[in-house]
Amino acid sequence: MSATVAPAHPDDRGLSLIELIVVVVLVGTLSGVIVMILVNSWNTQKDVNSTTTATNAGQVFGSSLERAVRNADAIVIESIGTDSVVRVHTILGGQQTCQAFRIGPGLHEKVGGAATLVSSSGSLTWRGPFIPNNVSTSGAPFSHPAPPGDPTGTPDPRTIDYAFEIETDVSPIHFSGSVSARNALTGDISTCY
Repeated sequence: MSATVAPAHPDDRGLSLIELIVVVVLVGTLSGVIVMILVNSWNTQKDVNSTTTATNAGQVFGSSLERAVRNADAIVIESIGTDSVVRVHTILGGQQTCQAFRIGPGLHEKVGGAATLVSSSGSLTWRGPFIPNNVSTSGAPFSHPAPPGDPTGTPDPRTIDYAFEIETDVSPIHFSGSVSARNALTGDISTCY
């Protein structure tokens, strides 16, 4: 007796054209969804990194300025070209005795505007940390405000107001504050610069 094999039905021999088209469409759709998820995740991570970097840089600049002014015994606000500069002589000693803070468009060749801080005595060489983003201001970044309730409106030389924005990939981050010197301003800024 010989065994006979039943003939295969046409549906059992492989994929039909319709089945192949359905598989290709499903795989393409799923691949597209996965790629979009990965691209969105990458873009979100880039935005978060940009915002975090700018926030950290702005906070370091602001807190460094505030620490210098709180410990100042001489403060000068001036302009160097289109840049605004605060020069501070502090009671901190060492390399922290003379500090300068600068905001303006010409601080870094690769960036349209940046904020820089330097701690040194001698000439102003902006070799210290800088904010590697575009920095903008809607007015003077540094000013001496009038004391609250002062009818004359005379600026207080012991107080500095500051305000600037750092551009990010998402939106600008605004930094502002006001700080006053704890000491009488009896120091000599010319010993620094």
